[in-house]
Amino acid sequence: MHQIKTIPSVSIGFHTFLLLCLCIVFQAGCGSEGRLTGSSRVPEDRGAEHIRQKIPPSTSSFDPSTIRFVLIPGGTTRVGSVKSEPGRDSKMERLRTIAVSKIEMSRSEITRSQWYAIMEPTRSISLNEVDFPITDITWHEAVQFCQILTIKTGVVHRLPTEPEWEHACKAGSDEMFSTWKGNCSLSEAISSFHRGDTGKLVRGIKASCNVDSGKILPVGQFAENPYGLVDMHANCWEWILLADTLSPPPSPLHAPIRGGSAISTNPLEARSANRAWQPMSQAATAIGFRVVRELKN
Repeated sequence: MHQIKTIPSVSIGFHTFLLLCLCIVFQAGCGSEGRLTGSSRVPEDRGAEHIRQKIPPSTSSFDPSTIRFVLIPGGTTRVGSVKSEPGRDSKMERLRTIAVSKIEMSRSEITRSQWYAIMEPTRSISLNEVDFPITDITWHEAVQFCQILTIKTGVVHRLPTEPEWEHACKAGSDEMFSTWKGNCSLSEAISSFHRGDTGKLVRGIKASCNVDSGKILPVGQFAENPYGLVDMHANCWEWILLADTLSPPPSPLHAPIRGGSAISTNPLEARSANRAWQPMSQAATAIGFRVVRELKN
């Protein structure tokens, strides 16, 4: 495996962000080697002017403040996992220290109501589905959502990088699961694992996040992590920016996904360091995304 160089900080400027998106969206097609199955949709050109032309007039009333952001402090963070961690992939989870910049990240995955307000404003949805995470979208569509927010607000919105996502997920902890506020059962389960009780660890995971339930839930059904984020562990996988990846993708047509999902039957897939790849043009019912909002220097 090729090793990547650690970077002094992770911060993407407005013009660099749009250029990155332009370079990637021209790639078409998808492979059959994706981790999850789903439909394939090849996007058209989505440059800045094209996006401006595609914004429906009615989205002018969309209030970006409906997306709640949480401040994620910058600093150095350890990504990857220790050799003794159960479920560890030694090739995918090499332990190293990386510096990340301070950012803001959406508290939860983008919901259906937030998605449709931007992407399909004329579509009506029922009250009982507004807080479900939007899923079954391609990586390209998630990027387009971020581009529209960037243009409408004048502030860069984008998908998180892998180091940013893992830093936010671990929230200052080196454990395989960040310790939720007041979640004594998971803390005890992790401690039990260190004493050799793997079974209690699995039970603690299932009690603390939406994994192995077979059903994606509305966002925020479980406690926040110490940074104030919800559903970083499971509920649905999350698309990640194809920049500063922790290892090369299996092909130029793949992007990282992180977090695990309710559909997974293996609770250890929801670990902070667990990584997977998905063809960028392949949507899946278990993949959503959350948004980073860059802070001005």
